[in-house]
Amino acid sequence: AGRLPPIFRSVLDQLLDGFTPEEVGFLKSMLRRILSNYCEAAGGSVT
Repeated sequence: AGRLPPIFRSVLDQLLDGFTPEEVGFLKSMLRRILSNYCEAAGGSVT
């Protein structure tokens, strides 16, 4: 998230307020898996 413009970082901080770092990591891991599953089903790849 360090590469995000400040406005997006601010919104992300608001949305994830109250989550522990472990919960944020778990959410990111699940979202990567969802994206990977979608790309496999669509015949593409995650880059």
